[in-house]
Amino acid sequence: MNKEFKFFVVIVTYNRKRDLEDTLNAFQEQLDAFDMLIVVDNCSSDGTDQLLDAFAPKYAGKLAVEQLIRNSGGAGGFKAGLAKAIEYGADWIWLSDDDAIPAANCMYVVRSQLSSTKVPCVYGATAIEKDDDLEHLCWPVRIMQEGRYRNEAKKRADLHQIDTAEMLPFLGFTIHKSWLASAGLPNQHYFVSGDDREYSLRLRRAGASLYILRDAVVTHPKTPRYILSLFGRQILCLRLAPWRRFYDVRNRLWTARQTSGVLATLISLTIRMLASLYYEESKYEQLKAYTLGAYKGLFFPIPDRSDT
Repeated sequence: MNKEFKFFVVIVTYNRKRDLEDTLNAFQEQLDAFDMLIVVDNCSSDGTDQLLDAFAPKYAGKLAVEQLIRNSGGAGGFKAGLAKAIEYGADWIWLSDDDAIPAANCMYVVRSQLSSTKVPCVYGATAIEKDDDLEHLCWPVRIMQEGRYRNEAKKRADLHQIDTAEMLPFLGFTIHKSWLASAGLPNQHYFVSGDDREYSLRLRRAGASLYILRDAVVTHPKTPRYILSLFGRQILCLRLAPWRRFYDVRNRLWTARQTSGVLATLISLTIRMLASLYYEESKYEQLKAYTLGAYKGLFFPIPDRSDT
């Protein structure tokens, strides 16, 4: 591949002005490592627009804003951001949340890797938990070898310099434009939760290889969670507000229906539901979220991602 390429960053934000400010400061320190940063504002109401106006001169023409007229969630925001990046002429596009902060050399590591890439693929940064000296990963990463599961990386130390991953979160997810033609854009109907898993699955089906870069580090707040030990297995359960639980359940089932994994997902969700009813507050609201999410995830058509 030609080493002369345009590398864009897309950040999706919604009413997290303080987090976004920290993130933009971190990217500003590595301004010469990328060509343009696009902030997709999901119709924030906390003064995000004024913050972006203040940052514009600091970015010396490298900051663009895509202002949405309604909150379309992370999934809709990343879809809009990818489309805008392609419109501006991007070759490689990085996707991340407004609270994912790149380490001081992160973008240089990614750009160096892109420069040496011969076959278009997808790269992921290594997202570690904020303020964690042991560098636990925000999400365990399933490492693959020759198409088969090899092991699960839980800390940065578990990774090689480059590993093949089963899926990558939208926390430094860097994709070459060529895959958008064959795999399309993220499905905006997922709104929040699981959109990156579905997109990773779609990309792999289209033939893309997914790699995680150990030395491209971002820090991200840890999602509240607890671990269940059952029959010798550890199950990671997230503490989610009931409104978000609905999307998590529905989206897991939407993805499972596309992979013939419905039964296993239902068993997993049943265990998680019982755990939520025991460990978490708002038990009635949690039960409603699980029930409605399962109903819509199982019996409603999965909306086509081309629908707006």
